[in-house]
Amino acid sequence: FYHMTSPTYSYSSWLTCQKSLDLYQVHLVYIATLVAGSIALMGSSFMIVTYLLYGSYSNNNSNNSNNNNSNTNKASDINSEYHHRPYKKKKRGVASIVIYLALGDWAWALSQIATYTTVLSIPPESYTWAMCVGFRLFFQYPSGTSVFWTCSIAVMLYLSLFYPHFLELHRKSLLFFFHIFSWGFPLVTCFVVVWGGYLFHSPMMLICIPREPYQFTFWFF
Repeated sequence: FYHMTSPTYSYSSWLTCQKSLDLYQVHLVYIATLVAGSIALMGSSFMIVTYLLYGSYSNNNSNNSNNNNSNTNKASDINSEYHHRPYKKKKRGVASIVIYLALGDWAWALSQIATYTTVLSIPPESYTWAMCVGFRLFFQYPSGTSVFWTCSIAVMLYLSLFYPHFLELHRKSLLFFFHIFSWGFPLVTCFVVVWGGYLFHSPMMLICIPREPYQFTFWFF
């Protein structure tokens, strides 16, 4: 991979960033990103745990009180019905795929925490090409899955609002396509970015980034 690390490529964008921020300010940015990643990890973990605990829970108990004419009993019945509302055993629609977005977000947040903890823990002289590529893939894949699952959820919402009959008929095939699209396409981008020669590694940066002619293309894509 020598051509990927060749110093002939321009590092102007990275140098501009370094000139505008001193080391203390750069560390503040790292710490802020670390805190944001920790919050995102807690939020996605809460979603996953909630889904595992209640996603397939079924409560068939009905709390039918005697129908009295008093307003007090009516209010009690409404409150009881709200708190003991039966859960569907099988999630339908968007609720059935939000868990996959939460998994992608969880891995993405974990990659942010691992990356910036490493940056703050070891000196730049210890950074290697293997670490550069490894952390890049650890960031690239989960961030891609999060974006593509968000897109899949948007498509599911659109179909449920405007083409509900089509959604009911093709739910299984659509879910299969969403899995291929949201897990597979980010994997393809990882191969393209690493083995296509689109990365460079600066000695002061732990994670590789696309070299300058392709930066906008990859970030926009």
